[in-house]
Amino acid sequence: MTASFTSCGSEPAASKATNDESPTRQKDGDDVIETKIGDYILKYPSKWEKNIQITAEKKTVKYSSGKTPLFDIILGDSDAYLFGTLKDGTEVHLKNYEVKDDEKLAAMQEDANTLLNHLIKDYGLKVGSPQNDVPQADECYAIETSVTKLYYPKKYEKKVSVKESDKVVSFSCDGTPLFDILFNSDDGVLIGTYKNVSVSLKNYKVKGDELLAMQEAANDVLAHLYEDKNFKSK
Repeated sequence: MTASFTSCGSEPAASKATNDESPTRQKDGDDVIETKIGDYILKYPSKWEKNIQITAEKKTVKYSSGKTPLFDIILGDSDAYLFGTLKDGTEVHLKNYEVKDDEKLAAMQEDANTLLNHLIKDYGLKVGSPQNDVPQADECYAIETSVTKLYYPKKYEKKVSVKESDKVVSFSCDGTPLFDILFNSDDGVLIGTYKNVSVSLKNYKVKGDELLAMQEAANDVLAHLYEDKNFKSK
């Protein structure tokens, strides 16, 4: 690494890179910290530069604050949440960690969305599973929204609650929020537009394989959107 940042007012702590790529970090005109990993540059808001530590290990970039891990971005195969796929077929996985009840840490973790939005803009990251993984219509049930129909796997219909309003469709299980599909919102990660209405995805922290599978089924919702001729991905 060529740079180090302070943590919570302490002396600067050296950043670590254990792969041969020796990723570098710097601010650019968009006020972000750049981390080069392989052929890609990850961009995270520089407003957290005094609180964030970034560690690159092979194809994984870890973001933490002090001793608290926040999230990992993993390029390539992983058991973590599959967020999407780059144009060259590289998978992008997101792993969130449990953080204590702290507004600053929660905000730093949520800014993973900013990083992912830059991947969409810079490298054509496509949120969700590849189009050839679109579930068959009889495997999903339709959810009427103010913008368009959404399709979610039938196998979770009895376990997942869906709450709809004009601007958000929320998916949860026994009171645990899984993800939201948002319309014309600045929240979450912008994935595209449907007839000039912006569509974003917001994920929540979940624990357990079953909840993670229900959350990752958001990719099925998105896969059906990608098939709709009225939807334009970012």
